[in-house]
This record gives sequence, C-alpha cells and structure tokens, in this order.
Amino acid sequence: MFNLLRLIIISGLLTSLSVNAEPKKQSLDSDISNMREIISNRRLDHVQAYMGISAFEEKQFLGVYNRYRDEMQPILDEQAKLVTDYINAYQNKKITDQFADKITRTMLELAAKKVAVRKQFVSEFQAFLKPRAVARFMQLENKLDAIMSYDLARKIPLVPTDKVNAPTNIKLQ
Repeated sequence: MFNLLRLIIISGLLTSLSVNAEPKKQSLDSDISNMREIISNRRLDHVQAYMGISAFEEKQFLGVYNRYRDEMQPILDEQAKLVTDYINAYQNKKITDQFADKITRTMLELAAKKVAVRKQFVSEFQAFLKPRAVARFMQLENKLDAIMSYDLARKIPLVPTDKVNAPTNIKLQ
C-alpha cells in the first residue's frame, strides 16, 4: 500500500498544470513522458510487491508479464500520440467534427485493444496462478492505469462545443 501511495504522490508532484489551466503542449508532453517513465519503471515493482506469489510462481509470472507489457506498449504509444494530436488541435483551434469523430473512434479502438490483450494473457496467467492471483493482477493493472488516466484527464480539456459558454475543464467541488 505504501508503494502505491508513493506512486500517487510522485505522480501528483509531477503535475504542473491546474485543472482550470489551458494546457501547454511542452508541459503536457513532459508530464506524459515523466508519468510514463515512472509508471513503466516502477510498475513491475508495484505488481511484484502486491501480488504475493511464491518465488516459483514469480519466475513464471515475470516471463509472461514481460511479454504482456511488450504487447501493451504499442497501445500506450498510440494513446500518447492521440493525446498529443488532440492538444495540438485544441491549441490551434482545429477541432472539427471530423477530427472529433476520429478521436472518439480511436479512443474506443485503443480501449478494445487493451481489453483484447488482457483477455489473451489471462489464460496464460491462469496456467500457473490461482484465480484470485489472476484477479488481483488485473486489479493492479486497472488501478495503475487509473492513476495514469486520472492525472492525464485532469490536464486535458474537454472538446469545445458550439455553445460559447460550455466549459472545457471539469471542476470538482
């Protein structure tokens, strides 16, 4: 629990933009890069710390886990590109209906790809882990993804609409 809390705090400290601020591309690119580096470098540490598996299981786990993360990496790269493309379009006021449709479809496709990879690897993990350990692993993956997603979501403005007064940032009271 302490390591996960530390990851959340570090991620929060990297946040240099407030929820109401307009995103600055260079700052957002830096935030994305820093966050991905921290999550990537520390993700396995967190997974290992919270899985509670035997040394024998861990050896098998690491082989499958590394292939799993290799399969996920191109999806994460596509997500980062989508965010960068969106911020560029947002800052240049070039979010057309066609572009909005494209990002909507791409977000859904990327989510489906993540689910497909997870489904593919669940059976591989089930070959040597008990069902509760596999469920715990999926929870850890979801939680780590949620931390990253939340941090990004706070910085990325909503798509502007035709309504002049429609807010582009969410303010949680």
